[in-house]
Amino acid sequence: MNRLALLVITLWSLWYARNKKVHEANLQTPEQICAFIVSYYRELEFIAPKLQLISSTQNSLWQAPDLPLVKANFDASFSSVDKASWSGVVVRNSIGEIMGACRRFSPFVASAFMAEAYAALHAIDLLIDLGFDSAVIEGDSLTIIKKLQASSSDLSELSAIIFEVQAKAKTLRNCSFNFTPRASNQVAHIIAKDFSLNSGDRFWVEEIPSSALRAVAFDCRNLRPP
Repeated sequence: MNRLALLVITLWSLWYARNKKVHEANLQTPEQICAFIVSYYRELEFIAPKLQLISSTQNSLWQAPDLPLVKANFDASFSSVDKASWSGVVVRNSIGEIMGACRRFSPFVASAFMAEAYAALHAIDLLIDLGFDSAVIEGDSLTIIKKLQASSSDLSELSAIIFEVQAKAKTLRNCSFNFTPRASNQVAHIIAKDFSLNSGDRFWVEEIPSSALRAVAFDCRNLRPP
């Protein structure tokens, strides 16, 4: 990382703070803005070496898992005002059929990273509730996926959530964590962002919210072996 990156992050943070004040009447203090800039810069320093693993020509289409695996995609919507998040999860089989989905609410969420960690937890909870023991869990937060893949203990504010997800993954016969670009995670993204649904928890078995049907159809139309 370099000074140019720090400058871009600073300018973006100031623009974001300005929008929060104008559109949400939420005035952030200089200390809060500086803390966000430092935190974001450090996160980028952590993931920058990992980004080399992701080719610019990487396939952005959702890919079905191999039999007998199912795939659980997760995403999160975070509100810094309410300090809350909503998780979107969808589970599909090797031919793209919907096995289940959920939208879960989490209060007292400190950051977008914590929201994504809770979404990963809700993904593995849904897999267990549906009775699957062989699965791929996939999300578009590289930071969270790397933490879940790590063999060493996590020491961040997310440690308790990361540990719980990893512990539950060990109870399954076969479970892995994969990163995917946002473009191939649209179904989970739409469910997380669908505020037409009530604010509480919602679950679907072999169904999906109507708002995500078009994204599911797109994924199936472009389905090809992993």
